[in-house]
Amino acid sequence: MKLTKSKLKKIIKEELLKERWDPFELCRSFEKLTDGECGYSESWDEYGWKNYSNHDKAIEEMKKEMLKITDPYHKAKDDMKKKANGFYNINKKVFKKWRKKDGSSGGD
Repeated sequence: MKLTKSKLKKIIKEELLKERWDPFELCRSFEKLTDGECGYSESWDEYGWKNYSNHDKAIEEMKKEMLKITDPYHKAKDDMKKKANGFYNINKKVFKKWRKKDGSSGGD
């Protein structure tokens, strides 16, 4: 199976949605998807918590904020894909219009 860019993006979104995950790896995936920066620092953000459940809550909130950024992208991508799949109809319509104006018929 060939790994295309769209499949990679789908895998990244699935990683964002997982129940438990490594925040360092999640940030790397997020950065690849968005061409942006996550700002996560394993040494600063992972260690030294007095109550580690607060760390887990911080990670969950970070995940929700990431999804706020990536969800519109995925929705727009899906909308674009739906429109692109029917583009051949638009293409036929445009060329038919201009062939009619030109008075010619197709090919050869």
